[in-house]
Amino acid sequence: MMVASGGGGKGTANIEYDSVKTMEGISSVQEQVAKFADSTNIASKFNCIFSELSGKSIDSYQEVADFYIDSAKLAEEYIRILVDIVQQADQEIADAETKSRNMFDDMG
Repeated sequence: MMVASGGGGKGTANIEYDSVKTMEGISSVQEQVAKFADSTNIASKFNCIFSELSGKSIDSYQEVADFYIDSAKLAEEYIRILVDIVQQADQEIADAETKSRNMFDDMG
């Protein structure tokens, strides 16, 4: 999509949007998030190790590991929300472009 506007003694603004590139980028992000989710899915392994050990240093290490896992899950959730927003915006742009094209076709 390309939008050019101008007039009123002001400069011209060109807005370019490439849905294909955007969706390719989003697909790549989704693949990376899936890999990230798999790599951070180690909580059960940590818990298995921690259950066999005890002591103050192990408790501290488990606390750090739990914090890391919780933070990673939160980051994953926010990335998924961002992906949803970008996909929704892409659809809205496509719908607006279709509506605009139809409006101009009806005028001509």
